[in-house]
Amino acid sequence: MATLTTFTTVVIIGAGFSGLGTAYPGCGVDIPAVLYSLSFAPYSKFSRLFPDQSEILSYLEGLAADFDINKQITYNVSLTKAEWQEKKSTWLLTLQRGPNGEFIDHECKVLIFA
Repeated sequence: MATLTTFTTVVIIGAGFSGLGTAYPGCGVDIPAVLYSLSFAPYSKFSRLFPDQSEILSYLEGLAADFDINKQITYNVSLTKAEWQEKKSTWLLTLQRGPNGEFIDHECKVLIFA
């Protein structure tokens, strides 16, 4: 049984950098670090031109903290159901926290698959 329904205007499913949380030894990028640095928050502390996964993750975690956006993000959940509610013109989502975790109902006006 799902918990009480929460609401936000927009939900983005699958946003973020793939693989940052599941790195393997030697994991890195083949694109210059400057291209991973956002224009409004440039970062010049990468140790090399092609940084490893941990440096990029550290930069992104720092951005999330600096701009206080973690409170707007739900990590480690899977979408198990998305149902359009015609009368309310909203999406009702059922999310699961982890493979055996609790179910969460969430309602939103806009649903984006990234």
